[in-house]
Amino acid sequence: MRKAFALLVLSLFSTLYIFSQTLVSDFYVPNGPVSAVVSNGDKVFIGGNFDYIGPNVPYGAAINSAGVQDPAFARANSQVNIAVPDGSGGWYIGGTFTRVGTQARNRIARINADGSLHPWNPGANNAVNTIFVDGNTVYAGGTFTNIGGLTRNRIAALDATSGLATSWNPSTNNSVNMIIVDGNTVYVGGLFTTIAGQPRNRIAALDASTGLTTSWNPNANNTVSSIGISGTTVYIAGSFTTVGGQARRGVAALDATTGLPTSLDFASNNNVTALEIDGNTLYAAGTFTTIGGQSRNTIAALDLTTGLATSWNPNSTGSVTSLKVSGGIIYLSGSFSTIGGQERSRLAAVDAVTGLATSWNPSISNPAATIATDGTTVYVGGTFTSIGGESRNYAAAFDIVTNALTPWNPPSGGVITTMVADGNTLYVAGSFTQMGGQPRNRIAALDATTALATTWNPNSNSSFSTMTLSGNTIYAGGDFTNIGGQTRNRIVALDATTGLPTAFNANANSTVRTIAVEGNIVYAGGNFGMMGGQTRIGIAAVDATTGSLAAWNVNSNTGVLAIIADGNTIYAGGGFSTIGGQTRSRIAALDATTGLATAWNPNANAGITSLFRHGSTIYASGSFNTIGGQSRAGFASIDASTGLATSWDPAFTGTVTQTLVTGSMIYTVGSFTAVSQNPRYALAAFATGSALPVQLVSFTSNRVNSTSTGSAVVCQWNTASEENSAHFVVERSDNGTTFHPIGQVAAAGNSSLSNHYTFTDATPLNGTSYYRLKQVDIDERFTYSRVVSVSADRSATSFTIYPNPAKEEITMSVFSDRQQSGSYHIFDQSGKKLVTNAVKLNKGGNTVLVAVGSLTAGIYFVQVISETGVKQSQFIKQ
Repeated sequence: MRKAFALLVLSLFSTLYIFSQTLVSDFYVPNGPVSAVVSNGDKVFIGGNFDYIGPNVPYGAAINSAGVQDPAFARANSQVNIAVPDGSGGWYIGGTFTRVGTQARNRIARINADGSLHPWNPGANNAVNTIFVDGNTVYAGGTFTNIGGLTRNRIAALDATSGLATSWNPSTNNSVNMIIVDGNTVYVGGLFTTIAGQPRNRIAALDASTGLTTSWNPNANNTVSSIGISGTTVYIAGSFTTVGGQARRGVAALDATTGLPTSLDFASNNNVTALEIDGNTLYAAGTFTTIGGQSRNTIAALDLTTGLATSWNPNSTGSVTSLKVSGGIIYLSGSFSTIGGQERSRLAAVDAVTGLATSWNPSISNPAATIATDGTTVYVGGTFTSIGGESRNYAAAFDIVTNALTPWNPPSGGVITTMVADGNTLYVAGSFTQMGGQPRNRIAALDATTALATTWNPNSNSSFSTMTLSGNTIYAGGDFTNIGGQTRNRIVALDATTGLPTAFNANANSTVRTIAVEGNIVYAGGNFGMMGGQTRIGIAAVDATTGSLAAWNVNSNTGVLAIIADGNTIYAGGGFSTIGGQTRSRIAALDATTGLATAWNPNANAGITSLFRHGSTIYASGSFNTIGGQSRAGFASIDASTGLATSWDPAFTGTVTQTLVTGSMIYTVGSFTAVSQNPRYALAAFATGSALPVQLVSFTSNRVNSTSTGSAVVCQWNTASEENSAHFVVERSDNGTTFHPIGQVAAAGNSSLSNHYTFTDATPLNGTSYYRLKQVDIDERFTYSRVVSVSADRSATSFTIYPNPAKEEITMSVFSDRQQSGSYHIFDQSGKKLVTNAVKLNKGGNTVLVAVGSLTAGIYFVQVISETGVKQSQFIKQ
């Protein structure tokens, strides 16, 4: 239910009305680059180098006790390295970001308790790695040389009210990773070798009043990344192997007066990246496999009296990069997939007594660099792009209508660089040796329903760059020299049924990057200088049956990386400056008969890596920043007739690898990090037009008590406007893939006002059910809403709101399986939190009256957070 609710939250805070070339804000993102995208039937498949896909929640998030991230929380546009509570329910954050939400914040910011951005704005000119709050002083360390309006080399003290730097100015010669204050002493760790004008290797103590170094000088021989204090002992962690002239690897205990190592030697066999002290226990995380005299995989609890590891042993399957102790729970993040005896994707909460993982399980796309806690809220920051997603092994599939992630997931695999679809078969190729649960060397066929590998098995000796399907033949290019037991140098034609190479044997002398087929001609591009034993630089045409060289000779001066074959015109992109007898900068249109360049000349100022044609538009991507007479950063849509760039400019930050247009959607994949300055990694979907003139604002489903059946599911939805709408069909599924209609509700027809609809499923399925809404127009056109899910588990609180619409007050009907404490929160459509109140829930049914008369007319969302989870619904205020 946790993952389903995370999806529901995202869908509630986005309007589903589709405008021309509009970014679909709630489309999922992966945790690694995507190289290929194809459509097949009612699905869109992607392949690349990822193992996770989830909601677009980049760089930093506040997560509640149920593992659900706060949708109203302001997002940074780049990495968050550190987060600490501000003492008022909010957070100070530092990192490499330059914006938080929609406002400029250079590498350091403060976020309010309600998730909004605080005006505090010191502005650093480079990364902030660490923050420590001491009264009205905020200490910051990193790699900056200016912060708070003044020159400050990598360490500074900032006024907590104004954000200005104080006169305190130690100055270091290298980065600061950790600051901790104890009384009038500021302990600093990092990479520096001088600080405040004195030699100090990676660890120092400074006077909090003057900024001068004390005589304390432990002298670590490598990086110090974490510091903790207990009594008269200072504990440090990092990648050092000696401290104070004594052997201490990864973690050391230092006398707070002399700076000398104590007799405690925790005996780690590798680096320790983070430590936390709780009573007489030191929790250590890193890359070690033995510590404190015991085998411990990357996480351990050490006795501060003996230095020995305790029996506490979560036994992580990967490195642990950050940890935080709070209320008997150890929050951990790292590269693990299992910890505390449970599957956990890089983020987990472990019981401080048993070492077992708790039920808290947000799942995260990449390890968090920082974890901070304040009450029941956990803030995580880092380079991650998503929280609350699911594992996917190098490939994934989305429903082409609803955009929902499907369960399709190859059971094993490796990096995919190219794919083509045919019927119920998805052909994939790349650099893998396992795919779909079977040994497959670099090329395989997957069942589009089960995701299992078929018996098709050409068996290549090296990697692939491109594939295309023509009839029953798959033409492929790459770096291989042997496939299917036959010598085939970098280009091959494979029988789509048997997997055996055909007689086609074009024989390229270097990598083939792209292939297109037109009639009986195969056009190939790449880094080769010869094809079929003759000189062909970067581009060649060969017979589709035999592979023999065609007379067509374009004469490019360097490699061709992208080709589109379109009747008598061949579009080419790459790094060339001349092609087809003409000066053409990286992109050209060639006559398929003569090989000469046509007058079409978009003139890119840097390389083209991919091309895709849809109708009268050519989509180009590469490393250029001008093309078609316009400034375009790496991606452009170009008029196929004039060669001029169109007005559409999504402004990707980073590389776009491939584009697909299907139906009313444009999909782009690559390794980009933002779209129009909005964080979005590797995968973006754009809607090109409105499928139906119905503005659907929200769709939810919630399980409630029913006096007649004992249980029911109430589906509710709101529209902001309608034009010629006929009716809505509610559809249900037991697997999230196959849906069946269960009811119909008449629509308003034509309305410029908001409308609220309700449908009750009186006989819901056991277990988890999935619901979607089919919006039908009077001319029988239709489209679908997002998919939402409902669990039959009554331990999760059931929640409904009435009356709806409401004027002066609403009644929240909350069912709880136990007596417990909780809270409710009301958000507006932008996600701003307006109301927060505590609530006591008794076992069974509860009713809570809430006055809403002061709210302006509109749609509002309500969260109820309890010990057993989170529920959300919405109401209309008239």
